[in-house]
Amino acid sequence: MAITTAQTVPCPTCLAPAGQPCTAPTDSGRRAVTWVHVTRGEQLLLARLKVRDNEYFLTFGIEYYDEPHPAWPECNPKGYVRIIAPDYEQARLIAIERFGLDWSTLTPSANFNRRFFPAGELMVLP
Repeated sequence: MAITTAQTVPCPTCLAPAGQPCTAPTDSGRRAVTWVHVTRGEQLLLARLKVRDNEYFLTFGIEYYDEPHPAWPECNPKGYVRIIAPDYEQARLIAIERFGLDWSTLTPSANFNRRFFPAGELMVLP
């Protein structure tokens, strides 16, 4: 298999190459654009990592290392439960219905960092 190098193309708006700051003004024209263009490969990676507005992540306290969770004995504090709901309040109600008040945090996807939970996703709740 031949190894090929990535090809980059300039921004169609400002013609800046990948890795260079964008020079096009924002839609409002009130502030300068400060983001930097990325290569196509980086764009694909960012698209895969894009957060979803309807996902929330439920985590559990460290007390469940030593004692069983009252509603879910298989609970692992090193993992998380992903809840798909239209808003935070609905996600919270789903969490309470399934786990009672025996959980630690409910975090919107934009603020959740999966790398702190090495056990990964334990369950998905609709």
